[in-house]
Amino acid sequence: MALNPRTGLFGPNKSLRDRLRADGAVEVHALADAALERCLWAVYRVRRCYTAPAKAWRSVQIVHRADRAEATALLTDLAAHLRIRLRTDGEHTRLWLAPPSTEFPRNGSFGYCSGGRSGHTPSTTHLFHWRKPLVVDSR
Repeated sequence: MALNPRTGLFGPNKSLRDRLRADGAVEVHALADAALERCLWAVYRVRRCYTAPAKAWRSVQIVHRADRAEATALLTDLAAHLRIRLRTDGEHTRLWLAPPSTEFPRNGSFGYCSGGRSGHTPSTTHLFHWRKPLVVDSR
C-alpha cells in the first residue's frame, strides 16, 4: 500500500510492483496478486493538513474491514452516494472528500481501499484538527 504513489519503495514512482514487471518476474507478481486477493482489506479515511509543500500532519483511520470485493464495492458505493467521482492515479483509486487547493495551510481528505495491515495512525497534533470521524454504514 502506498498512500502517496510518488513515494515508492525504490524511490519516487518506483514501486516493487514496477520492478517486478520490468524484470519479467511474472510468477512472483502473480503470487503477490493472489496474496492480495486472499488477505483482509480495509477502507481507510486519510486526512492530511499541509503546512507547506511535503509537510503534513496525517491521520489514517480504518472505516471498514472486508474482503477485496466488498471493500472496493463499499468505496464505490460511498462515491456514488456522495456523488463524487473516484479518481485513479496509476494503480491507486481514491475518493477525494475535500476539494483540491494549492494554498497553505490546506486540508486533504480521501477514502482509500487497500489490502494489508495498515492501522489507525493519528498524530497527537493531527487529532486536534479533526475531531469528527467519517461515519459509514457497514451494512
